[in-house]
Amino acid sequence: MNLQPFFHDTVREVVELSLGYDNHASDVWLVKTDKEEVIVRSSRMKEEPHNDFWWGCKRLFGIDPREIHNLQFVNNRLREISSIPIPKVVHKWEIERQYIAVEKLDGSMITSFIGQPSSLLQSLGEGLARIHQVQCDYVGNAKGTFKVNLEQFLSI
Repeated sequence: MNLQPFFHDTVREVVELSLGYDNHASDVWLVKTDKEEVIVRSSRMKEEPHNDFWWGCKRLFGIDPREIHNLQFVNNRLREISSIPIPKVVHKWEIERQYIAVEKLDGSMITSFIGQPSSLLQSLGEGLARIHQVQCDYVGNAKGTFKVNLEQFLSI
């Protein structure tokens, strides 16, 4: 994939990243330029999703996986409430489909929790607990373009 049109600086390296499983919904690349190292992501979906999972996400929360720019709202919100490192969206583009670039976080991908230090598991659990403690009077998406009040949602 030629990602040079998205960057002002010369792209020095593009590495396609594997998410660790087949049939994932996004293409993901590590991109290195003279000035930055970012992760670029774009949805592979071109049409309205028809599988149960994405249909449910759209119907319940107003989430369309093709609208990858909305990750900026999700990431910003998670950065406010969780201790888990969440990358900041640094660029957004749209050429035939939406693309985002997020800052590359330090560290390496964890492929298994087996053998990890208990402090890592504790930290992850605390971060997830903070996310799940957030209460709202509506169900919807992070951008705020889809909201259903709880009374109406619970009666569906």
